Amino acid sequence: MRDLRPKQVSIGMREILSDGDEAATADLFAFCKVEGIGVQHILYSEEECREFIALHDKLVIPDEVPQILHVLGRYSVGQVSDPTDVARRAAHFADRKVDWGLCAFGQSETDCLIAALALGGKARIGFENNLHHPDGRLADSNAARVADLVARLG
Repeated sequence: MRDLRPKQVSIGMREILSDGDEAATADLFAFCKVEGIGVQHILYSEEECREFIALHDKLVIPDEVPQILHVLGRYSVGQVSDPTDVARRAAHFADRKVDWGLCAFGQSETDCLIAALALGGKARIGFENNLHHPDGRLADSNAARVADLVARLG
């Protein structure tokens, strides 16, 4: 990242913290802030939400309004997301200024995204996370998945 200096980067909390080197993590995020590199923080679990908040409070993550992507279902059995998890994830950040979105694995993707949008989040939809419509039919394209979501939003 120091060589490429991208405009944006996505960083999974579980990956960046896997070695336990908080000082190196702080250095990386400080570099991003100085260089104007936007960071999307990827959170796969409620535990990672709590870790993120602790690091943000200690200014290891210096973003004033951090960008967060909640990922549901990636590490669950069968990669199945649950729409009831959306409110619990959002609640971790209810008293904080964050720019958050959500993506979800499995056939519950659309229901999860609708719940996120209802709570003020953003939605990321597509084949990276799910190939099926809520009724189990295989989607023809990413466009078909987007159309399904738009139709459900009415």
